[in-house]
Amino acid sequence: MQIGMKIYYEKQTGNVIVNTGERTGDVIPTTEEQDVATYFILKEHAPETVGMIQFKYGEFTADYAEGGVITRIDLDTLEPLVTYSKQTEIKTPLEPVQRSVNKWNFWRRTTRS
Repeated sequence: MQIGMKIYYEKQTGNVIVNTGERTGDVIPTTEEQDVATYFILKEHAPETVGMIQFKYGEFTADYAEGGVITRIDLDTLEPLVTYSKQTEIKTPLEPVQRSVNKWNFWRRTTRS
């Protein structure tokens, strides 16, 4: 069985409280009550202030592969907002001077005994 992630979020701000993650294999779906018992941070919020969205398995695989993380829920559309890490946003090659310094540092590390 494949189970998509659940996102629990603050209804007032859209901030993600818990992402349960995806599960596959010998797993069973959980209820919201079971999730509250499992994820202690949910107990810190009044139930009426927390929303939950269940997604399909694999729905955000491409985003996660690119370094994306669901950080908020758009409260108007209830669509997830994905934030990407700065590392995956850096796609420009290194400047020539920086490349030669890196090459020298590599040579220095490999020639020392």
